[in-house]
Amino acid sequence: MSHEKLQEILQLPYDEKIEIYEALVNDLHKENGLEEELNESQKQELDRRLKKIEDGEAKFFSWDEVERRLRNRK
Repeated sequence: MSHEKLQEILQLPYDEKIEIYEALVNDLHKENGLEEELNESQKQELDRRLKKIEDGEAKFFSWDEVERRLRNRK
């Protein structure tokens, strides 16, 4: 992919980026024989998580923070 194409995609609105992301993931799954459909429970969980992100309620952590938390679980 050219740098220009990537920059064009990065300038798109959030909803359009999600559509592109979903299309890419679906295509990669098809290429690798991973066309399994999600069950209803999985779809609901993904929808719930997406809504939390869209509503600004989701918490995100850096990899360093995740790693630190995992190491401190002992």
